Amino acid sequence: MPHLILECSDNIIEENRQLLNILHDCQQMLVENLPTSLESCKSRVVRHQDYLLGNGEVKNAFIHLEVRVLKGRSEELLKRLAEELKTCISARLLKSLGNDLNLKLSVEVVELSGIYVN
Repeated sequence: MPHLILECSDNIIEENRQLLNILHDCQQMLVENLPTSLESCKSRVVRHQDYLLGNGEVKNAFIHLEVRVLKGRSEELLKRLAEELKTCISARLLKSLGNDLNLKLSVEVVELSGIYVN
């Protein structure tokens, strides 16, 4: 039941199809490491047209993945998972990373509140 929300500035080079492929790879990683089932993953891409990064230069870009999971996993597992997800994403952003963008990549894994209805 993990939620994966990949937010990005609209100046990154990768198209939505490529970003969905990245999300698919991230889902697979969750299936193997949480564990969870692929069918329970809810993933989406949100491109932002209006954003301000640092000094506002047009070459500033961001990608942020938020992964929401049910409570009960160790902090160590969640930290390791965040690092592995970040590595997975950066390995697939070759166009944006090689295009003079000042790309900031971040990953956050958070636990859902106890008041979550699926």
